[in-house]
Amino acid sequence: MPNPERKTKLHHAAKDWTGKKYGYLEALYPCTNIRGQSSWAFKCHACGKVKAIQVNPVVCRKQMSCGCMQHIPTDPYESPSAAQKRYAAQKKKNRDAMPRFNRNLGFQIRQLRLQKGWSQQELARRLKPRRSLGTISDVEAGKRCNFIIFFNICRVLRIPLWEVVQRAENETKNV
Repeated sequence: MPNPERKTKLHHAAKDWTGKKYGYLEALYPCTNIRGQSSWAFKCHACGKVKAIQVNPVVCRKQMSCGCMQHIPTDPYESPSAAQKRYAAQKKKNRDAMPRFNRNLGFQIRQLRLQKGWSQQELARRLKPRRSLGTISDVEAGKRCNFIIFFNICRVLRIPLWEVVQRAENETKNV
């Protein structure tokens, strides 16, 4: 957060941007220069952060937020609460997709283990380094996602990791 005590004096030619809104940004006070360009402390109404940002990209409407909304197309006339709701919905969608993939990956490993006729205990015993029965159970349930464990399980089951991942991706897309 920019330090309010380090406010710079406004030059006679500099414009006072205090209180003006540009997209989700509201100008608060001038700050130290960034790379020789005037910068101001802006409050982002999309996420609530206060950040020192160069004035030129903001005033020219090239920068509409502090950076929190970069991956979401922004509408300068959208209300901040609507933007926050849209941002939260996208985060939730991304967060929900990963556990589903983990469950499908665990299910694929379980199917391969059962094809070999092994119990979870047998698979845990064959792994190097050895893993507990709880670890294998967590992997198959999709609760534990660790690349090294998956790699070792695939090596023991003698199936390429990419093939298991591809099967899990196909299952995730079909759901």
